[in-house]
Amino acid sequence: MTMLSLFQQAGAIFLLLLFLFLLGNLWFHLVEGLLKKIKGILFPQKKVPWHTLPKEEQKDQDLQNR
Repeated sequence: MTMLSLFQQAGAIFLLLLFLFLLGNLWFHLVEGLLKKIKGILFPQKKVPWHTLPKEEQKDQDLQNR
């Protein structure tokens, strides 16, 4: 085997691995998106704020009462 054929084989393997990586990444995002949509349909939840701070209107009234 010549040196050129080794580089061709290495390039072919690299392209194959790159193709498999891209295909796997696409598959992962497709499945995750579908699962997120199904979860949203089956288990709808209203968004709860992550903080317990008062709303903006209450802040404005508190400032006016001072």
